[in-house]
Amino acid sequence: MGGPVSENGTPWNELPGATGGVRKAMTPRPKNPITLFTDLVKGIVRAIMGNWIPNEIIVIPGDVNPLQYLSHLMGIRWAQVDTIQEGVDDLKGRFDLMSPYEDRGSAYADGSGSIVNVGKVSFNNKIGESKGCDLINGGWLLYDAGSWRVLARVAPSFTIGGGSVGWEIRCFREDGSFYRAKRYENSNSGAHTTDLSGTFTVPGPNYRIEVWITDLIIGRATRGGSTLTELSVDHISRSIVNPGG
Repeated sequence: MGGPVSENGTPWNELPGATGGVRKAMTPRPKNPITLFTDLVKGIVRAIMGNWIPNEIIVIPGDVNPLQYLSHLMGIRWAQVDTIQEGVDDLKGRFDLMSPYEDRGSAYADGSGSIVNVGKVSFNNKIGESKGCDLINGGWLLYDAGSWRVLARVAPSFTIGGGSVGWEIRCFREDGSFYRAKRYENSNSGAHTTDLSGTFTVPGPNYRIEVWITDLIIGRATRGGSTLTELSVDHISRSIVNPGG
C-alpha cells in the first residue's frame, strides 16, 4: 500500500513547499541489507554481553563475517558462564564443609561427694536443645564426621591434703575403643573451677565425648550444677583432614 496522497493524487512527500519538505525529512531511507544484518548482530551481541556495552564499542571488522563474529562472542560468553558455574560449585562444596554450625549440645553434671571421685564424670543434664548429637550415659554421642570443638568444666572442692587434680576429655570410637584425649593438670588445693577445651576430628559418626577425672585425693569432692560445670560440643567442620593426636 502506498503512502498518503493529496486530493489530486500526488504523494504527500512530493508536494511542493514546506509540506513536502517535512514529509521527505520524516521518510527514512531503507537500509542496505548488509547494514541491517550487522545491526541485528550488534543487537544480539548486546543481549549476550550485556546492555551496558555502547553500540560504538561493538565494531565488526569489514572483512569478518558477522555470523562468525557472533559465534566467537557466544563462545566467550559461555566460557564465562562455565567459569561462574565452576565457582558456584566450589562454593557449594565449601558451604557443605562449613554447614554443620548448628550441630551442638551442652550439659552440666550433678557433682559427687563420694570418698573416691576419680573416674567418669556424668553430665546427665542437658542445657537447651541439642542438634547433631545426643546426651547418652553422661557424655555426648556425635552423629556426624568432622571437627568438633569441645569445652569441659569441672569444679573440685576444697581439700587440706594434696592439691593435685588431673582430668581429661576423652573421645571413644563407636565400638568403645579409645580414640583421642585432651589432658589437664593443676595443683590448686582450694575450691575452684577449671576449664579444658580441644578440637576432636572424627572420621565417622557415633563417636563419644566424655570427661574423666584421673587424679583427685581421696575425700575431695567434685561439685556440680549448671553454674560450675559444663560439657559442650560444637560441630565446626565436616573436613576430616589431619585428625591430630
